Amino acid sequence: MTEHGRRTIILHSAIIISILLILYGALITFDFVWDDIPFLKENVLIRSLKNIPYFFTKGMPTVEAPIHYRPLVMLSLALDYFFWEYNAAGYHLTNLILHLFSSTLVYFVINSLIKNKNISFIGALFFAVHPVHCDAVCWIMARVDILCCFFILLAFLCVLYKRRVMAILFFSLSLFSKEMAVTFPVVIFLYSLISDKDRRSNIYFSLYCFFIVIIFLIIRYLVLDLPFGEKQPIIMRLATSPTLIITYLKMVFLPYDLRLLYHGLPVYESFLHMKVIFSIVFLILIALIIIFVWKKEPVICFGLSFFFVALFPVSGVPVLIDVAMVAERYLYLPMIGISVFLAGIIQTIVKKGMLLRKAANITTAIVIILLSLITYNRKNLWKDEFVFLTKMVEDAPYYHEAKTILAYHYILQGNLEKAEELIKMALLIKPDYAEGLNTLGSVYLRKGMYDIAAYYFEKAVFYKPDHPEAHSNLAIVYAINKRYDKAEEEFFLAIKLKPNLTKAKLNLARMYIEQNRLRDTYSVISTVSEDDRMKEEVINLYNLVAERLKENERNR
Repeated sequence: MTEHGRRTIILHSAIIISILLILYGALITFDFVWDDIPFLKENVLIRSLKNIPYFFTKGMPTVEAPIHYRPLVMLSLALDYFFWEYNAAGYHLTNLILHLFSSTLVYFVINSLIKNKNISFIGALFFAVHPVHCDAVCWIMARVDILCCFFILLAFLCVLYKRRVMAILFFSLSLFSKEMAVTFPVVIFLYSLISDKDRRSNIYFSLYCFFIVIIFLIIRYLVLDLPFGEKQPIIMRLATSPTLIITYLKMVFLPYDLRLLYHGLPVYESFLHMKVIFSIVFLILIALIIIFVWKKEPVICFGLSFFFVALFPVSGVPVLIDVAMVAERYLYLPMIGISVFLAGIIQTIVKKGMLLRKAANITTAIVIILLSLITYNRKNLWKDEFVFLTKMVEDAPYYHEAKTILAYHYILQGNLEKAEELIKMALLIKPDYAEGLNTLGSVYLRKGMYDIAAYYFEKAVFYKPDHPEAHSNLAIVYAINKRYDKAEEEFFLAIKLKPNLTKAKLNLARMYIEQNRLRDTYSVISTVSEDDRMKEEVINLYNLVAERLKENERNR
């Protein structure tokens, strides 16, 4: 490579990084949102690097049974905690750095394929600034998609530079980041069709990668003891999948109606619906174009094929994902293909003459600017959980969980009327929703309407007997009503269900103080986790018990 070539690469990389810092620099002021709470703030495993072996032998902890095996993501979170504890800025900084690296790697991948640095720069910029990536970059727990893509890019670059041992290493790391990496062997096979010199060796390498996928799936099955997800009827999946793929294409090329949650998309049980027929016909036309144009425009066709192959795990064919069958973060890896596809198209256009070259330059500049403006504004939806949930409720008006969690934030703000309104709407959607019943009980508890609060707490534990917070809240009502035996029973049950439920322990301790059971109070407080012992309310209770004990000693 010439000195001029190196300077061009450095300049292009610096511009990409600078633009991304302008677009996403405010991330370090953002807070934790949505699944960041259970996966990070309530995840005791990431608080010690000694738990690293556990990450590789157990699934990611969730509210229900673990359904994800992503040990490298857990490792990255543990490293973040080691340096930052619960300072959200550090976690967001990690996501941003990964996006900076991934966008730069996309530049190198495209340049290796088309041998044109300026066009590669445009393709990488399209990837870097596209607003569909806000979900993956701004939401900490969506790091799974960035980390997987980052290692896939490294693996693919190693294939392009014939460093296949390193490619296997990075591919393995991508699998341990997210299961979407299973499509990589197919991507390598497709690449072999446009690499005349190394076609046979790349085909063999794709088979090696396929063997690694099998090993990974066996490990995943042994760890989780479950497949990729609960399967819906095959006809339902096949009929719905084309409509979901069209939705993804719309997100990429017409990103004007992006949502935080794509909840309530229609599920089709027949191929006879007009939207299903249109989607299938459209996708068949794209497939035919790829087949017939492959020899003439291999890079364009490879990029488009990359997109569809990488999208397959979330296309609805393997499984229709619960809550949201479509999510913008799922596009992070497939967007590599779209970036290659667009770079290939621009390269073809600029060869047609100076006039078309100027038109392409103007068009791409306008597109990049528009996408950047959308991204700059859209990222603010992840600023904090209140802003995030307010928009999510707007985007998914029939999603009861978002309404309930937003109601909880209104409770914290003291706006009990708005909280009550939201929870009642959530319970109209799902009357047996235990979390909603518990939150509504909390509203009435704060209003001093204890009998009504107890009614909703009891309903919550009826529908979900293992709900620790509902048992703890019910105990508070019993304690207020001087039913100490029942309160103690409920507190014990809450702590048994969730041993690190500090709130229940502190409320139990307060009840013991009220009963002058100071020794029992001290015993309960001593079981509070080390991370919570330095909290002000815990220290105050310790001091209060110590003073009471000294006072009792003096009175003797």
